[in-house]
Amino acid sequence: MNLMIKIVTDTNVNLPEELVSRFDITLVPAYVIFGQEELREGVDIDLAGVIARLDNGGPFPLTSQPPPADFEAAYRRILEKQPDARILSIHITGAQSGTVTSANRAADQIMEEFPDARVYVFDSRAFSIGQALMVREAAIMASLDEAVEKIIDRLADMRDRLKTYFVLDTVDYLYKGGRIGRAAHLVGSLLSIKPVLTVKDGMMESFTRFRTNSQAFNALRDLVLKAGEGVHGLRVAVGYAIRKIDAQRLADELREKLDLDVLLVEEVGPALGVYTGPGALGIAWYNPPQEE
Repeated sequence: MNLMIKIVTDTNVNLPEELVSRFDITLVPAYVIFGQEELREGVDIDLAGVIARLDNGGPFPLTSQPPPADFEAAYRRILEKQPDARILSIHITGAQSGTVTSANRAADQIMEEFPDARVYVFDSRAFSIGQALMVREAAIMASLDEAVEKIIDRLADMRDRLKTYFVLDTVDYLYKGGRIGRAAHLVGSLLSIKPVLTVKDGMMESFTRFRTNSQAFNALRDLVLKAGEGVHGLRVAVGYAIRKIDAQRLADELREKLDLDVLLVEEVGPALGVYTGPGALGIAWYNPPQEE
């Protein structure tokens, strides 16, 4: 029998609470920072709380990855109960966050303290809903007593095959967060452009743009329908920011038209939502090898 495998991830994952509880997944919070006030994502503040502060004239927040000490504490809680456990720590893309670096530093430190343990840090090269699909897959495989090496191989395949697209209702939050320049913000605001972003090699990149939300949402739907045509067991996740009705409508249509093995629908957290802003809608999918 394989040694116990415990799954750790960061709160960027936006995984449904039911799955977190069922598989005993450890969440390490990112931080949303208003001036001198550091708030833990999903513990001290949610996306609605961030939007409310901004609507009331509050300063635009900064975000920060969990420090190594937070990961050390999370790993230690697991290993104090099971000193020889295997910990698989799956995180937001290292290309745009220092979370993977923090986790690696903590892993090196904690394995000196618990020499029989092993901590494997995996860079998902994904955000939010894409990361959620990976964490769910790893948790299920661990519950079936699969070897950690086999789980990592599956995650690597998912990372290579995963597709992710986001529609933004406004470019204001990207501008305020320093993710685009003044000229791009001015053009986007004047034309009311709805940008569609994709994730490539762990980085968010521009994909296309539309004049209306309905055009952009239909484009997301069509991308998935085309990718899922004739595919059995597609894994799909839908993410949203204060746009639950549209997210559920999209999910219902995909459920009706595609052969889905997984369909997650979840709101993004504040650490990502401060840049997407309210009104964002995203989708990620993984087409597994069909010989499975």
